[in-house]
Amino acid sequence: SGLVTNHSGTDRASRPGPQLLTCSDTVDLVAMFAPEHGLRGTAEAGELVATGIDPTTGLPVHSLYGERREPDPDDLRSLDALLFDIQDIGVRYATYASTLVGCMRACARAGLPLVILDRPNPFGGLSIAGNLPEPDAMSFVAAIPTPILHGMTIAEIARCCRDRFGLDLDLRQVLMTGWDRASIVHDVDWPWVPPSPNLQTPDALALYPGTCLIEATTLSEGRGTAMPFQVIGAPWVDPATLVRELARSAEAPGVAFTEAWFTPESGKHAGTRCGGVRVHANGAAPRDALMLGLHLLAVSRRLWPGETSWVVGDDGRPWLDALCAGDQVRVALDAMVSPGEIVAGWGGDERRFADARLPWLLYD
Repeated sequence: SGLVTNHSGTDRASRPGPQLLTCSDTVDLVAMFAPEHGLRGTAEAGELVATGIDPTTGLPVHSLYGERREPDPDDLRSLDALLFDIQDIGVRYATYASTLVGCMRACARAGLPLVILDRPNPFGGLSIAGNLPEPDAMSFVAAIPTPILHGMTIAEIARCCRDRFGLDLDLRQVLMTGWDRASIVHDVDWPWVPPSPNLQTPDALALYPGTCLIEATTLSEGRGTAMPFQVIGAPWVDPATLVRELARSAEAPGVAFTEAWFTPESGKHAGTRCGGVRVHANGAAPRDALMLGLHLLAVSRRLWPGETSWVVGDDGRPWLDALCAGDQVRVALDAMVSPGEIVAGWGGDERRFADARLPWLLYD
């Protein structure tokens, strides 16, 4: 068998999945496949991952975040099944689910069973927020046909994608026990494993649905600091002004703002002192975290319109359009539409998806 995994694929005793499977009497593990950030989760966002040999197991590790984003048919030919064991982040623009889709397509073409070892959604199974992707705007950061927050586990996402993409796939699931849809990351009796290099704490993860959108601007989202996705700013930002304006417009239960100064060691504004804000997630609801990101975009572009601008991706389109799977959010913000109005406009998509997802759900 082959295994798609990374550092998050552990058991309750924090033993890595590859270690467990290589000692198994029932699974003959012969190859592994690694997503963005690599097998050990140390590569930075966007950094290409090389194919190589795992020094611990001696097994080949095929990159799914390099020249290819899905398994090579030659690498699947000797397998009798492909196992998928990665802790998903629960947000559409996180790429582990995108890697899942590539594996599903490759297994469908190869006639190979895909076995999902299911794990909790960190945001629980009830939160649905955001727009559905525009079909011509789907990409590796919008590869699944769901809202930004979908409230599904990785096995449920696989069931959704198999149906929506019409894949003739032998899809199997190993289900969790003891998880229910109301459980969020703080409620799960499971060792915390940072799912990526810049999501080192549950608080950073709680804010990620919203503060990830800062990637789409010339503001720093805190990469290269000790608090990525928790400090936001730039050399031109006055912290007191930003905190005051956010307190007026973006106040929400479980969210607080304090002034911050920081100097990123890498990423945007590396080596330059930035003023900004530290966002505190004191039990913020996932939907509030997403709206917070829109408020950060709206307020910073209103206060510093000349400096806070949209950045473009490698394909030349605004990165916000890629993250939001369409241009509607960016166009609305440019037209000074309020974050509240933008979120209210997602209601139809959210209700349609809530109904559509019912056949794919595996837990109460």
